[in-house]
Amino acid sequence: MLKWQNDVITAMRHSGSILKSRFEERYLVPLGHRMKGFNVKSPHELVLEEDLMVEKILVEELSGLFPDFGIYSEEMPDFYRFRDDPRAKFIIDPLDGTHNYYFGIPEWGISVTHVSPECVPLSSFIYLPVLDFMVFCLGNGISTRMVSPVCTVDTSTSSRITLGEALVAYDNQFYKFGPDAIERFERLTRKTFTTRITGSAAFDTVMVALGNFDARIWNKVEPYDIAAAIPIIRGSGGVVSDFQGNDIQSLDGGQVVISCNHDISRELADVLNHDSVFSEKN
Repeated sequence: MLKWQNDVITAMRHSGSILKSRFEERYLVPLGHRMKGFNVKSPHELVLEEDLMVEKILVEELSGLFPDFGIYSEEMPDFYRFRDDPRAKFIIDPLDGTHNYYFGIPEWGISVTHVSPECVPLSSFIYLPVLDFMVFCLGNGISTRMVSPVCTVDTSTSSRITLGEALVAYDNQFYKFGPDAIERFERLTRKTFTTRITGSAAFDTVMVALGNFDARIWNKVEPYDIAAAIPIIRGSGGVVSDFQGNDIQSLDGGQVVISCNHDISRELADVLNHDSVFSEKN
């Protein structure tokens, strides 16, 4: 591992320790006594003081370590300028799973992705502080690795090849996507072994990389949600595709699936593109 990659991991661990400490402090008291330290940035969307605190820490540390890079983070008002920035850059999600964090649910994490001047994710890092799992892929063709308190291993997606034996995680923002997203989810519940909605892209990505989940589906993804997943899932032997099952590399957003292998990816494409759940019932 190169020094700069160790520097990124060190910065993420520093931020993660602060988040974990504040998470534990927050949830020693009942919810009604901790209704503070947040803003409503849009309907059904909170931004916590911890989001902004960790963003500030990571931006400052990465800017100092990599002065020639662009640094772009979820809560920055000019985030989408990353597309026009001709430099190499980092894309940061300082607290993925903000609502989980706020309500005391431990599925949340931090992600940092090294992106080329052409906006292709090259290497990525996800840290889950509650579990102390650091998962990273250092480049195309390099295996994804997890460092935990008990082991260091190369990750591998699951070997399950049919939806009937698969666990598939799904988008949680039904209020944004309307009846189409609800119909897709209903079809999945009848085709898969089981489903989960955890509310954290970072957590779900790690679970797919480790072979615990078989896929994760986004009806409309933001670049900071998917950037880290692309190298990590591919480095674990998995697939990153659109809803038609076509492999993708871009950070353009839209409909995205990460899955354990092409068999699951193709079967998911069939389910996701079914005309209507109501026609299937009838």
